[in-house]
Amino acid sequence: MENEKQEKTNKRAALLEVALVLFSQRGYTGTSVQEIVNLAGVTKPTLYYFFKNKQGIYAALWDEYFVPFNESLQEKCNYIPSPKEYEKDVFGQLCDIAQLYYAFCKKNPVFYRLMLSLQFSPEDAEGISTIQQLYEKNYTQITAFFNKASKTHGNLKGKTSLLARIFIADVYAGIEADIPVNAIVKLFMHGIY
Repeated sequence: MENEKQEKTNKRAALLEVALVLFSQRGYTGTSVQEIVNLAGVTKPTLYYFFKNKQGIYAALWDEYFVPFNESLQEKCNYIPSPKEYEKDVFGQLCDIAQLYYAFCKKNPVFYRLMLSLQFSPEDAEGISTIQQLYEKNYTQITAFFNKASKTHGNLKGKTSLLARIFIADVYAGIEADIPVNAIVKLFMHGIY
């Protein structure tokens, strides 16, 4: 009984691992169920048993990687005013948020590649609807940080959503260019103060 349970766990993990690599290399549309099961060494019914269909395995990948990241991000996005201490105020807290992105992307490079491939996909691209809410939650959390900070720093008012999008883009650029967290946040901060 225990061996059977372990075998199922192994098959599910193999499917997720193979699917992640294929989706990150070929995209959602360019990856077929047949390719996933062939490389995972299982049958289509096995994939359907665990995930129902291709969209199900795709959603499971996002649940496994991005949902926990968003939960960690939510904890970091609670702005705590310290206007007299630059290193602890917006700058320091943005460094903590950026560090979370850096750590996540370095720990999960294949999933990060999948994330990047979707950043500029058309809104109606196949597979985008599956993850749109997760991305929006990500932006909403960063926007909430800037909304709270704008109560202490009036120059942020009215542009918090834009700042959130620019900050996230800057962080991704910093990761790609291997720029230290403090440097990328300083560059970002230079633009808002």
